[in-house]
Amino acid sequence: MLMRAIRNGWLASLLLLASVGALADASAPAAAAVAPVLKPQSTQGHPILIDLLKLAPPPAYALKCGSGYCDTRRSYCETVSTDEPHLPNDYACRPLPAACAHASSTAQSCGCFPAHTKCDFCSTSAVGAGVGFYRTCFGGG
Repeated sequence: MLMRAIRNGWLASLLLLASVGALADASAPAAAAVAPVLKPQSTQGHPILIDLLKLAPPPAYALKCGSGYCDTRRSYCETVSTDEPHLPNDYACRPLPAACAHASSTAQSCGCFPAHTKCDFCSTSAVGAGVGFYRTCFGGG
């Protein structure tokens, strides 16, 4: 049956529609059987959530990081931008410092990171009821 669906192009169409976040008919039995896929993965040993089919919105604690999501309760998004336009940027979820994980006034700003944290540029983004952190390095780190 799967091979027939692939041959008929139905599965390819479903995946294409899912990748842009819209299902043509979510009430169809075949579409209802496809569940959102959010599963823990790791990038260089650190937690990252990957939304493979983008059938459902990410969890409230998910911070967009490259093609995936970081769990803002435990990690922040580190971006290493290269000097060479033809080279891709590198994205990774890094462990969140303890000071940033606690709900205090300093945890809402980049001041919660230790002084010598990699990537000098820091910004925040509202994520659900909390905040997510982005650290960016330019020039390959």
